[in-house]
Amino acid sequence: MSQMTLGQRAFSQYPLAQVSGTRDYVFYFVGPSDPYGEHARHFIRQPYSNHHAVDVGSFEALFAHFKNDIVQNNLAHVRAIIIVAHATAEGLITAPSAAVDFPSSPAKAGFSPITPQSITAVRAGDLY
Repeated sequence: MSQMTLGQRAFSQYPLAQVSGTRDYVFYFVGPSDPYGEHARHFIRQPYSNHHAVDVGSFEALFAHFKNDIVQNNLAHVRAIIIVAHATAEGLITAPSAAVDFPSSPAKAGFSPITPQSITAVRAGDLY
């Protein structure tokens, strides 16, 4: 009998079992008409089929969704978060709207990099 590879062992636990009061997420910063977004959705559909999929255009929108979903559904635990976004050496790239496709140049259409500094700029108070 052959041994499972590390990747096979990691994916063997998916899709994760649904647990009351617990939510798993996949946040898309790329639209479904973007080739990267389309292929990411195809890849994620199978092993992560129980993840709550959300299209967002900013980290502020992501945190606002967290807050609303946690309160409305009385969630006690966020178990997994997957973020699908374009990236460069400077960091993730987000669009002002999830409906806007990724342009050839991030400077177009108000795209900006997401850095550790921009994430920490979102106040923790926005979650509660």
